[in-house]
This record gives sequence, C-alpha cells and structure tokens, in this order.
Amino acid sequence: MSLTHLGRSTALLIGTLDPRDGAFMLTVSASTKRPIRLSFDQVPDARGLRERLRETIADSVYHDDVHGAPDYRKHLTFHFAEEIRGELSKAV
Repeated sequence: MSLTHLGRSTALLIGTLDPRDGAFMLTVSASTKRPIRLSFDQVPDARGLRERLRETIADSVYHDDVHGAPDYRKHLTFHFAEEIRGELSKAV
C-alpha cells in the first residue's frame, strides 16, 4: 500500500505458510522503521495475531512522515495482517 507514486510505501506485509508443518510467518515492513518477522507454530486466530502484533511492534516503531501517520500505518498493518492470516488459514 502506498499513498503516493514516489517515495516510501505505507505498509508492506508478507505472509508464508510452511506446507510441511503448518508454520506461519508474517513479515511487516515499510510501515515500520525496520522489518519485523513474527513466527507462529501454526496460523493463529485473529485475536492471537492482533495480540502478537501489539506486543511486538511498539507505537514508536511505526514511521511518521508524509507517506503516512503512525496510526494509519498501524491500522493498515493490522488490516493486511488479518487479510493474510485469513487467506493462509484456508490453505491449512
């Protein structure tokens, strides 16, 4: 997601699901000052994912610039994380 054609993206998330053991990984980037990877033994439920995001990513880690305010970036991070979780949970 990006608000502009040039410059920093607002949020970029990548989710993976290991077909062998069902491990779920989510990488959060662009919305945060550094990439952050979350690992789960299996696809979490929606609440578990939200809780892990809140515990792992402090509000101060979200970027604050012309490409998006921290609260907007956090909102998109949670939104896209849930979309990815929902899609990959169907593959299990």
